[in-house]
Amino acid sequence: MESGEQPFTLAENLPENSFSFGGTWQIGDEYSTTGKNAALEYRFYANKVYLVLSPPKGKEAVVNVFSTGKAG
Repeated sequence: MESGEQPFTLAENLPENSFSFGGTWQIGDEYSTTGKNAALEYRFYANKVYLVLSPPKGKEAVVNVFSTGKAG
């Protein structure tokens, strides 16, 4: 994946144990930053899955999390 701002479309048939970006993302070497209409879809089968999120310094963010298609 190249660094820089990129548009993505969520995968329609996401394979097990993978993820897909949607919307605009700023891709970096160690992290990615959301842009307009950003979405991230995971498809994992595990007892626990950890996702580390952080808003920009001094800002607040709204994150909607769904588990098996329902708000979690």
